[in-house]
Amino acid sequence: GRDEETGLLLKRWRQAVDGEGQVLVLTGEAGVGKSRILRSFREQVESESRNRVLYYCSPYHQNSALYPAINQLERAARFETADTPEQKFEKLEAVLQSLDLPAAEYAPFLANLLSLPAEERYPPLTLSPLQLRNQILETSISLFEAMAAQQPVLMVVEDAHWIDPTTLEMLTLALDRVRSLRIFMVVTARPEFAPSWGEHAHLTTLALNRLSHRECADMVAEVCEGKPLPDEIVAQIVAKTDGVPLFVE
Repeated sequence: GRDEETGLLLKRWRQAVDGEGQVLVLTGEAGVGKSRILRSFREQVESESRNRVLYYCSPYHQNSALYPAINQLERAARFETADTPEQKFEKLEAVLQSLDLPAAEYAPFLANLLSLPAEERYPPLTLSPLQLRNQILETSISLFEAMAAQQPVLMVVEDAHWIDPTTLEMLTLALDRVRSLRIFMVVTARPEFAPSWGEHAHLTTLALNRLSHRECADMVAEVCEGKPLPDEIVAQIVAKTDGVPLFVE
């Protein structure tokens, strides 16, 4: 019953593929179906979006600066627990090479982000803590731009209500840049997520409502796979779940 919402995501994706970058914030309370809609959308564009950036925000890392970015970069570089620093540098430099980005210029900042000892491999960074922080944010955004130059990018930020302040600042900086890139950024969050992003032509906010009584009853029938339930039981389920799909299921 979310065809209209999924259709909007597909429309914004097509715009991004055509070079009109888009940002969509998908909000709704827990269990209302944000992840399910996103999964359905991703399945439909599977063959078109080989370039993906996936940021997973966590309640356990709300005070860990750039935790989603670090996690994404480690996965993209295919870091293994047993890797030595040398092996990690080789993998990181391979990622930069694949994006046509000079390692000498970008690797020192990414190494700092990933807590890799870069002193023996690159000249030391002579920047103030604030300058270093700003340069790391800029370097991270440059990775998105390099990816989008090669092919359209689907960037997903899940559970942004748990985002750390530094990652939110990076997304805020990227917001204007996305407009001219082949990037579709989808942010999922609970209603309390309220970034100070203002109004932008390429920014869409989509709030998911609870299901209607009829949609709940249809979902009950779907879950039961054709096995009929007494009307009284269906009515109780519809009443007690209060339109939340996860509870219906």
